[in-house]
Amino acid sequence: QMISSRFTAISVANITGNESNQYPIQAYAENTIGPPKIAEFRVITNWDTGKTNIPAGSVVTIPGGRFSASGNTVIIEQGTQRFTVVRDANWSESPTEITAKLPDGLQSGRAQVYVVNAQGRESRAVELAIARMAGSNRPPIRRGR
Repeated sequence: QMISSRFTAISVANITGNESNQYPIQAYAENTIGPPKIAEFRVITNWDTGKTNIPAGSVVTIPGGRFSASGNTVIIEQGTQRFTVVRDANWSESPTEITAKLPDGLQSGRAQVYVVNAQGRESRAVELAIARMAGSNRPPIRRGR
């Protein structure tokens, strides 16, 4: 539910008063009106490994805002295929995060992910990299010569 509005800096001090370097962060103004938004500053990651190159069938975390507390739908488009993510035991949702299992039918390459909230409002699509499955029989791509 938070939308970026400006940058600021933050530093952290430990119990003895030693401070870290300053790091830029985005400050937010609450905005509950509008379609769902998949976070741009956090990416969709594999729930188990935290990586962004994700094999089909993996459980992912989709960070964002203005998701419904329940009743969201996750859509994945890849080429001419369109997948609606199934609500299974891995599914959880909140106004700021959805955890779901990717369809097994996704192919390695790029896919577009978007969220439709309970009111039927659709987020902008975010690109997702689908990893090649380990042990694939397909030879590696050769570049150059």
